[in-house]
Amino acid sequence: MSTTAPKAWTLADILEKARLPERVIELNLRGDLDAELDLLVADLAALVDRRKQAGDKTDAEAAAAEETALRDRVRELTAESGAGKVRVRLRALTSSRRDELVDQYADDEGKVSRESETFVVFVNTLLAEMLVEPVATVEQVASLRSVLGAKAMNTLTTAALTLG
Repeated sequence: MSTTAPKAWTLADILEKARLPERVIELNLRGDLDAELDLLVADLAALVDRRKQAGDKTDAEAAAAEETALRDRVRELTAESGAGKVRVRLRALTSSRRDELVDQYADDEGKVSRESETFVVFVNTLLAEMLVEPVATVEQVASLRSVLGAKAMNTLTTAALTLG
């Protein structure tokens, strides 16, 4: 049996091969449809429960017809919502650049708190530097806040804060 020693890496090897992590996330630009879908799914769940408890055949048939209509609408909205989804690619910052940003926006305790006045500016800057596809400026990221719903913006923000 042959044993081979693990390759001895040099700093030059590491510097040549190191790559920053990337993440592709999907954003739904149709938040209006998400809200309607959430309501329909809740209505559908309640209807299924009601259908199970239906006492006679007429109630069960009416509930089944309503369930079919709700399921059809969920399928329609899901398809429409899918057409409003876009993929964006984020690339992590180098450790030193991320440290610089944190230092720039940190409070007295050295942390960037979600409650701080500068948190949104910090995140906008972070996203502008991390977005690879599409590329965006800080001003463009800020303008996204005026058109994206909280769910989409939170998805984007969480991806940026956790990629590293």
